Amino acid sequence: MTLATLKQRYFANLPSDDETTAVEFCVDGVGYLRAAHDEIALTQSGDAVYLAGWFFDPNLDLTGHAPGDPAHLPVADLLADKAHNGVDVRLVLNGAQYLGALGAPGYGTCYEAMQHLRSRRPPGAASPPLADRVLYDWSGAEMTGSNHQKAIVVRRNDHLVAFLAGIDINPLMVDQAPHNTQTLPGTSVQWGWHDGGVRLEGGAALAAYHNFRDRWLEASTLPTAMLLVKDITHKIPRLVRYTPPTTTPVPDLPAVKPPPQPNAGTSVQILRSRFKTKLNRPFQKQTWRTAGGGELTEVFQTLTHAIDGAQRYIYLEDQFLADHPPLPGPLDHAVWTAVDVVLGGRRLAQYSLFPHLEAAIKRGVVLIMIGSGYADPGDLLPGPKNRTLNRQLDQLAQIAPDRLAVWRLEGMTVHTKLCVIDDAFAAIGSANLQSRSMIGIDSELQAAIVSENDLVKDLRARLWAEHLGLNHSATSGPLRQDLDDLDIALGMWRPAWGRNDGTWFTTGKPTGFTPAVLAADGTRSRIVRAYVGPGPQP
Repeated sequence: MTLATLKQRYFANLPSDDETTAVEFCVDGVGYLRAAHDEIALTQSGDAVYLAGWFFDPNLDLTGHAPGDPAHLPVADLLADKAHNGVDVRLVLNGAQYLGALGAPGYGTCYEAMQHLRSRRPPGAASPPLADRVLYDWSGAEMTGSNHQKAIVVRRNDHLVAFLAGIDINPLMVDQAPHNTQTLPGTSVQWGWHDGGVRLEGGAALAAYHNFRDRWLEASTLPTAMLLVKDITHKIPRLVRYTPPTTTPVPDLPAVKPPPQPNAGTSVQILRSRFKTKLNRPFQKQTWRTAGGGELTEVFQTLTHAIDGAQRYIYLEDQFLADHPPLPGPLDHAVWTAVDVVLGGRRLAQYSLFPHLEAAIKRGVVLIMIGSGYADPGDLLPGPKNRTLNRQLDQLAQIAPDRLAVWRLEGMTVHTKLCVIDDAFAAIGSANLQSRSMIGIDSELQAAIVSENDLVKDLRARLWAEHLGLNHSATSGPLRQDLDDLDIALGMWRPAWGRNDGTWFTTGKPTGFTPAVLAADGTRSRIVRAYVGPGPQP
């Protein structure tokens, strides 16, 4: 299909950048964070580094060096040193004050990280260079949500790069295949973290720049308020009085220099989710100053359009595989229906992707969903995960069990927020499948890409190889050919979708392949996938 046809089929009617962006997908945190570090390290006086974060550990080394290693460079020192040397460094950090401060699993605030960054003073600096360059953003769905965007924008003269991901500045996320070198915090249990993001150079990075410009303006114009915070060292919630520092606006950037090698035949959309009001306190409402002043549901618009346009397959990697974190038995439907009534104004169900997924499998599209074998240690229900289908997946299975395949990655947390469709469309960023991400209760930032070339196909083959315990770039011959061939590769999820002769489940099929399995003691040397449902193991 031509680029114009692809955009019509998979993109909502929103702005896009055509053929002036270099797109590089980053699988897992090691490569993503190192790429971000390398871009930041090149900045000089007059350049800019802008970061929007949901979680931020000031002591993390983006290149992976551990504390105590002579090469260890905390990201706070990296950024403070750059600011001291004339780089315009700014950060907008999440202030999920009620869910975070009241101890809701998975939520935290960045108040201490903000204080830490603002006080960091590199050698030779007369005062902390980030004192007025870090904002605490408690705007939006203050009571029930968070500012969940994870993005880094780097400008070097007229060269612009943006990184969008589900990856936080978090040591747990510094991992890579085969994800078997970490242990669960506080235990000796083997564990790993799978994640992903994208590096955008050139045209589409400008939209990410403008998103940060808007975030900075909104966060810097919040009123003085008493906020409830609870961070790493302060285990008990406490009230603090917060006033945003006096700052200057992020400069407008009307144009950027095209990259040396943009992806031909490729278009990119930068998509946002934003809550309906900037302030949402019972007696204090305030509209946004930017982007039309209201709710943004761009992530939902393009994802539903792409799902509705799918012809062959939909592939999803997600932390929850549901509209909400699944709860046991009948509690799931009852609790989340009540939450929708009380907190969502009965709108969460309207912003569910599941009716669109249901319609897709009804018309013959196959649906592959990949989830965690072990929950995020900070989740509501930590421990082994996805042993059976949750309520919403079971409902899909009742409709078309032969067109659904749900798998988990053993001993791993899958944190990627990824959708790949038909080897032509991919979306990746901070947005979970949950309807709260679609409606902006958690603000989100996502990149959507269509390409008439092999860009998306190569991402799909690389991911599927990793989940088979293989290194795609190191494979060759029939094995590589079969990974790249969609007609054969689909059979790794259900044999009937491929050759139906044991390929991907039997040693030697294809030539050079051996299935990855857990050792007798439950450990693994490769990534091991396990079937969740519907029905028995294919």
